[in-house]
Amino acid sequence: MVPYRKNYRETPTGTLRYRSQETTASSNKRIKGQELEIRTYEFLKNYGLDVTRTCDGYYNRNTQRYISTGDGGKDMIARYKEKNILVQCKNHEAEIGSPIIRQLIGCMNNKHDYGIIVAKGFNSGAKRIAESSKEKIVLATIETLGTELTKLLNNQVMEQEEEITIKNPEGNIHINFST
Repeated sequence: MVPYRKNYRETPTGTLRYRSQETTASSNKRIKGQELEIRTYEFLKNYGLDVTRTCDGYYNRNTQRYISTGDGGKDMIARYKEKNILVQCKNHEAEIGSPIIRQLIGCMNNKHDYGIIVAKGFNSGAKRIAESSKEKIVLATIETLGTELTKLLNNQVMEQEEEITIKNPEGNIHINFST
């Protein structure tokens, strides 16, 4: 094992995972947030979406630690039938407010078709911003994520439905199909 990797362990797939040697209040908070991200990630994968977790940072050889610089407001990106879904998880004790919704909308910048925020709850300002946005934003708790995701994906199928009229001697036949 390379010396600068001493705080990391190699997983069976060959990726490196950070091995924490101390637990502090801030690391507890980070772990708590990561738990929500992991639960959301696993849920989306089990739902059948192609999901990629994101994280920016760098390895500092002087301190021999990985320094996280944040994820730029993108915890993960999911794909469903060529649609990109930007997912942000917020494990805050208080309800999420409108600044978080605005941040997600700013991160979407026409590269993502949908945005999902998973949190414990949302205040009325956050709900109002999400509903009035031209972007398609879904606000969900981990408990309601399945219902909200089903509504979102069913809505996508309905948007793609087309009706074709075929004329024949017996009359018109209407056929609905989704692309």
